Order: sequence, then C-alpha cells, then structure tokens
Amino acid sequence: KVALQYLEQQGQIHPARVKPLFDQDFNTFTARYQPLENKLFDTSSWSSATTRHVRHALEWFSQDRAPEIDASVSQPDPQKVADILRIPVENVSLGEELVTNGGFEQLRDWQNWQDVPKGWGPSFMTSGDPWNCAAFIIGTDSHQKFSGNRSIRIDGLLIERKPELEKARAGFWHAPITVTAGTPYVISFVYRTNREDDVKSSLYLSSEPQVLFRYDHLLPATDGVWKQVTIIAWNRKDVDASIRPLLRSWSEGNVWFDEFSIRQVMIDSQVAVSPQKALTRISEVTR
Repeated sequence: KVALQYLEQQGQIHPARVKPLFDQDFNTFTARYQPLENKLFDTSSWSSATTRHVRHALEWFSQDRAPEIDASVSQPDPQKVADILRIPVENVSLGEELVTNGGFEQLRDWQNWQDVPKGWGPSFMTSGDPWNCAAFIIGTDSHQKFSGNRSIRIDGLLIERKPELEKARAGFWHAPITVTAGTPYVISFVYRTNREDDVKSSLYLSSEPQVLFRYDHLLPATDGVWKQVTIIAWNRKDVDASIRPLLRSWSEGNVWFDEFSIRQVMIDSQVAVSPQKALTRISEVTR
C-alpha cells in the first residue's frame, strides 16, 4: 500500500499494474498483521535497511515489463554432471525437460494477478500462525535476469521474528512432477541475492528424505552476482514419487531465480553409481 500510494503520487506507474499484488494480502489482514502493517505505514520509523528494501521494490515496479517470448531453458552441462558423479562424460546422458517454463518467460493470469509465470503459483507462508507475519512482494523482473526477457524475483520488505513461530517465507511453487523409482535427476538453476543478513534463500522439493532431498536446500548469499547451482539427487524409494519445486526466500532483501531445470540422468549400465544423498555444486556462472 505504501509503495502503491507513493507511485500514484509520483505518477511513475499505472496503478493497475501494482494494485492486484498489494490487494492479495492487505485486503485479508487480520489482527495478527496489524503490528506489521503499522510498521510499514509509519515511514518515519523505517530503518535504513527497510528504506532500501522498499526503494528497490518501487524501482522494480516502476519498470516496464518485457514482452513474453517462447524460449526453452538450456540443457545442464553433461560434463558437469559427470564430474559430480565422478564418471566419464560418455557414460552420461540427460532426459527431457520436466519443468514447465523454467525460464519464466510465459505469464498467466492468476486471480487477476498478471505477473505469475505459467506453470507456477505464488506461495506466501506469512500469516502469523503458524508462521511469523511478513511483507513479501513476488513477481517477474525484466531488468535483472540471467537469460531471456525475465527472471522471478522475491523481495522481503519487513519480517517479524518471534521465536515461538515458524520463520516466514515466500516464493513460487511449480506444479507436481513425477520422479521414477531408483532414478537420479539433475536440478539446475541460477540465482542471485542482495540481502542484509545471512538467512538463506532455498529450493524445496519434497517432505520425504528418500525423494531427492527432504525440505529446503539452503543457498548461500551471492553478494549480487549470479551463481550456478547443480544438484544430483535420487528417488531412493522403490516406487515412483512426486516432487513439487518451490523457490523461495526467508529474509529481507532480494533474490532472483532463472534457468530452472530438472532432467533425468541416464547412466550406462556398465558404470556402477549407487543411489545416495544429494550431491551439490555451486559455481561461478560462465556464459
């Protein structure tokens, strides 16, 4: 609401672009949200960090949105997959892409909110029960992206941290994906952070420890540069299972994700690689 009022006063943006995002949460506020809402409206009490967070959000939403394009995500590097598995690259091949719109280039209308990537949906765990109250803004960013015309972006403006409640977080869900029993998969994406503390952004896939990995895979801050994440993980159950990717942030500041991919890893039968816990490599990005 603060950002919307400011933008309308300055004439910097058409209100219709921003208003649905703020209406999503603020119109359903309960008494649990009131202290947080009071902090956001009282700009005289903003810390320097909060001022930066809100300013970045205003700059973001004052930018024009790029047109949608039909672009596929690049295949993960088979050599990198082989290096992580410690086997020759000629013994590795990758299956078809399992993620819909992993470059976030296509959009859909979600409850009158037109900045949601097709195949994905918003996730707000910020209600005050069982999570702490928080003010997050999520959407796509046409100016800070790794490839194509857009990335997804998650901005944490203000977060309460009551120890008796779960940590607040927000991000984007993907539709469920079936993973085959006893099979390895490579999860690949790039991300970038600009934040004030050491609370991590993360990737969630499953609540079962044998299905790739359990709960959130925490990601270190990148100090404003893009980093490449490559994870190889197995469905170690003897039956097919379902995962539901969730890219999210747990803190104040900014995080971007782009080029999200999941593919089956096929290993030649003459090479022995046993199912094991997830193997992760985070590296500098090479374009």
